[in-house]
Amino acid sequence: MASDDRPIYVPVLTVPGQINADLQKAVLDGYGIPVMYRSQTITNPFLRSVNTGPMGEITLLVPEELADEARRILEINMDAEEEELETGRSRAMIRWVGIFLLICFALPFLNALIGIWRGR
Repeated sequence: MASDDRPIYVPVLTVPGQINADLQKAVLDGYGIPVMYRSQTITNPFLRSVNTGPMGEITLLVPEELADEARRILEINMDAEEEELETGRSRAMIRWVGIFLLICFALPFLNALIGIWRGR
């Protein structure tokens, strides 16, 4: 703790862009861990903010005594997101294979039915 009883905030994660920072902050907020941002984003009321590359990186800061717990939570959350992404890719691949097989087998069958219906 600082001399005036305010916690000392330390960096736990740096992410690209405000959306990613807000998502990770929401995860930590869910566990009751307060989060502050440190950013080098340039904003101008007449221009869009610069939020790409190193200028768009946002560092999440948490109280020093909660830093280890926050890092552990974020690591578990990121592992779960990667696993969910991989599962989603697998499901998409299965869906496309199913559509392909349906087309390959259903079209000749439908063609034969149409031929029978027309009396050929």
